[in-house]
Amino acid sequence: MRRRYGGQMAKMDPRPLSALGLTATGGRDVAVTGVALDSREVVRGALFAALPGTRVHGAEFIVYALRMGAGAILTDRAAANRAATQVEATVQPSMFSLLKNPVCIGFFFCRLLTDPITYFFSFWLPDYLQTSRGFSLAMIGMIGWLPFLASDVGGPGGGALSDWLIRRGWQSGKARLTLMIFAASLMPLASLAVRTPSPWLALGLIALLLGAQSCWMANQLTLISESIPHRQAATLLALSAIGGSVGGMISTLLAGRFIEATGYVPVFTVLGFAHMIALLILFVSLRSKNSSRADAGKEIVTPSPDTPASPNPRLAE
Repeated sequence: MRRRYGGQMAKMDPRPLSALGLTATGGRDVAVTGVALDSREVVRGALFAALPGTRVHGAEFIVYALRMGAGAILTDRAAANRAATQVEATVQPSMFSLLKNPVCIGFFFCRLLTDPITYFFSFWLPDYLQTSRGFSLAMIGMIGWLPFLASDVGGPGGGALSDWLIRRGWQSGKARLTLMIFAASLMPLASLAVRTPSPWLALGLIALLLGAQSCWMANQLTLISESIPHRQAATLLALSAIGGSVGGMISTLLAGRFIEATGYVPVFTVLGFAHMIALLILFVSLRSKNSSRADAGKEIVTPSPDTPASPNPRLAE
């Protein structure tokens, strides 16, 4: 049952919000065609006054008012923030609008830079062990699977560790990023793996790299789903996966050319620092995440400092 604040909707000729003494948080001075105190009375283009009442806050009905066509919402700042979160969770943007989100761009390039390490070792590890480390095919068959076993452990282990941190009171985003930073800090060991004279140490370091890569991937995928409303998570995951696939294709083609021309040392070195660059991009994209809402056609507004309090005390009942 919708709470009624009393009275019919006050209709008027279209007026900009500034003419009513209101300032839109979104920065646009949209025109409204009336003022409604009851969400059931909202018509397209109306200003819905979501005010606190004695039993319930009008902000509880903001999403309903927006569905009815409200052009703007008048409420207090705390209610506006809460309602904006609700709106984001109920609106499914197009894929093209999601591409404009800095978080989407950040994760796209993050995976484009870091997914290639999985492709590289999947395709090139046997050749590296044979040509650069002198392993026979029989020896590769006996121990070449060990790095991939480490990969199988690193993913679930990294995910479980970040979950453990969350249970100890860490924020989920901080826990995921901490594990990603830890994994990225191990990746420069690729430069040591390709330069060490010991083939067994090289194999152990490669196993450590693949374990760290899986830890990175597990927490990255979880962070993607936690960085955006749930209704958009699948789309963002798909777009980021495209970045990973593109990176895998490009890196595989380039790796063959560089290995043929210069050997494995430059390739290992570049892979060792790709995660650091990806982290930088990710931090910038998360920090620059704009405050614009998924439903860009709606405005959450609050009274400007010069707006006097309403003389009608029933508006706040």
